[in-house]
Amino acid sequence: MSKVQQALAPDEIQSAQRRLDFSLLRRLWKYIRPYRRAAGVTLLLTLAAGGLNVTLPLMAKRIIDVEIARGNMTGVVHMSLLYLTVIVLAVGLDVAFNYLSAWVGQHAMHDLRLDLYRHVLGQDVVYFDRNPVGRIITRLTSDVGTLNELFATGVVSTTGDMLVLLGVVGLMLYHSLYLSMVLLLVIPIMVPAISIFRRYSRRWYLETRRHLATLNAYLQENLAGIRTVQAFNREGRNFAQFRLLNRDYREANIKTILAFAMFFPVMSLVSSGAVAGVIWVGGGQIIAGRLSGAPTLTFGELFLFIQCMQMLFSPIRTLTEKINLLQSATASSERIFKLLDTRPAIMPPVDPVPVPPLREAVRFEHVDFAYVEGEPVLRDVSFDIPRGQTIAVVGATGAGKSTLINLMTRFYDVGGGRILLDGVDLRRFDPGELRRMFAVVLQEVFLFSGTIAENLRLANPSLSDAQLWDILRQVNAHDFVAGLPGGLRAKVTERGGTFSTGQKQLLAFARALAADPQVLVLDEATANIDTETEQRIQAAIRRMLAGRTGLVIAHRLSTIQRADRILVMHRGRVRESGTHEELLQLDGLYRRLFELQYRQPPAGEVQPAGTLGGRPEP
Repeated sequence: MSKVQQALAPDEIQSAQRRLDFSLLRRLWKYIRPYRRAAGVTLLLTLAAGGLNVTLPLMAKRIIDVEIARGNMTGVVHMSLLYLTVIVLAVGLDVAFNYLSAWVGQHAMHDLRLDLYRHVLGQDVVYFDRNPVGRIITRLTSDVGTLNELFATGVVSTTGDMLVLLGVVGLMLYHSLYLSMVLLLVIPIMVPAISIFRRYSRRWYLETRRHLATLNAYLQENLAGIRTVQAFNREGRNFAQFRLLNRDYREANIKTILAFAMFFPVMSLVSSGAVAGVIWVGGGQIIAGRLSGAPTLTFGELFLFIQCMQMLFSPIRTLTEKINLLQSATASSERIFKLLDTRPAIMPPVDPVPVPPLREAVRFEHVDFAYVEGEPVLRDVSFDIPRGQTIAVVGATGAGKSTLINLMTRFYDVGGGRILLDGVDLRRFDPGELRRMFAVVLQEVFLFSGTIAENLRLANPSLSDAQLWDILRQVNAHDFVAGLPGGLRAKVTERGGTFSTGQKQLLAFARALAADPQVLVLDEATANIDTETEQRIQAAIRRMLAGRTGLVIAHRLSTIQRADRILVMHRGRVRESGTHEELLQLDGLYRRLFELQYRQPPAGEVQPAGTLGGRPEP
């Protein structure tokens, strides 16, 4: 396998090497069909322009053999004006064709991009775990752009090129089979040149794509982690690495340019040689005819052949380019339709049950789960989240705490056992409707670019400003937002980069509360904040959970001491369950976690690795 192939994803390697697949192009007709009338007009335009161009050699022949030969200056003028008129008409038809074909392509790709984005939004979390976001963005941008180029300048214009090609060859065969045989002399040169060009341009095209993907990935990683880059003084070394990647991308582009730089001059040389051959053979025929008194070729016919030879190689060159475009479009369409054919692993049932208001409890019954087969994350987990109560979950990293949220909201389905909502298996509900009853606040808060009000109204766009201010008061974020320029209209940069971790967390609480959920889920909501901010957040959490069903996952035990029940998880199992006081009396895992957080080791004593509160981890 080549280095280029090693750098590409397996599906991209296969699609890049695949021959033209017209079944994929037929599927693309779905997006052209709504604009088929406009597409039909573009076909007529290119056919008309091609037909007019084919008449030009015939008109030139008449001017030379008839009007000039007879000395009819008036006829020369009239035919010359007609010749110019035909050229102007052909150019006008080309302009109309270029605009209308681009219009059809843009509208078709607009619809395709909408379908792709709608389909991506409907994918489950499993899909995004297995597919890099950069690759998905490429499908929506680069691959769709390739198809747009195909529609705008490829398929329909190729028909016009073929008409010109057939018309020119027909004219040549009709007027002189002998001169037409000159084409046979250039075929041994032309065919290998086209074959070599296609092979190397394809190879270098793949190499360019590989280097561009590497360059983009490096840029994305470094810009996303710019604070870490600057904190560790990596600017110089990272720039040096980028220079190398940029150089490789430049060299790959130069190779692609080299293919075109060599191909077109070679084709020009072949076409010029063919014209020279026509002049040589045709000129000899005219001279021989004059000497013998039985002319077999006229000057007008010789000029017709010269013009035809020049017109013949132009569509051959463009057709060669469009074959590469068609191959690229086939690869792009294969990747696009592979995405469109991907069905979510979490599908709504055929006859979903309406999601009822929570009356009793959310229940986990003997739940097993593994992200990777053979590597279980949860083992025989059973517990209840009664309506109106707060259940807290603690445990070491990797114990399976956050997986509970993924299963309860059906981002994943259980591998064994079941999760019930008032006695009904979650798999009987539509996932979208089910998730409306939950609001989740994660440790890493994601804020969208826009305004604070727009972020708070994500789940409920109908909330008034007064209602938003009231929600902000409930989560202790009113003073913070009121102090911003514009208040609720204050701008939020990408990911909320201008806010502190605590401020983003408070906004996340407000956003969750604005959704008015039946079940509130907090996942490590106080993990990365200072003590003062934690106190504000603790008060906000108490207000949010008051009278509401809640599931709280936390490392800081201060967050969950007031919970109705605390579950202690270890290695995918629920090992302990009870209130804060009950668990302290057990002298088990929870007590060791508590001692680890609230009792500092004596001065000079180092906490051993793999222990909980100075005791070996079970």
